[in-house]
Amino acid sequence: MRPVHLCLLAASLALPLAACTPPTEVGATGCDADGYAAFIGENEEIFTRSTFPAPMRIIRPGDVVTQDFNPDRLNFMLDETGTIVDVNCG
Repeated sequence: MRPVHLCLLAASLALPLAACTPPTEVGATGCDADGYAAFIGENEEIFTRSTFPAPMRIIRPGDVVTQDFNPDRLNFMLDETGTIVDVNCG
């Protein structure tokens, strides 16, 4: 078998395996939502008393928000009473 054929054969066998790699996870460059989990249960007044990193969103029930995923953006989800019920990246 010629060297060119061996290279083509090796490439055709290795290429499908490249699709088996796991997706990249949000790491140290993410929004660190776990670091803000202590705010769950707090009232929305906390936003006037504390400093939060940008970018950040405060999402209330019924709010229209974009669906673009930004791993560095911190999202605070509020309930109808203005209580923080979830903190996540996106």
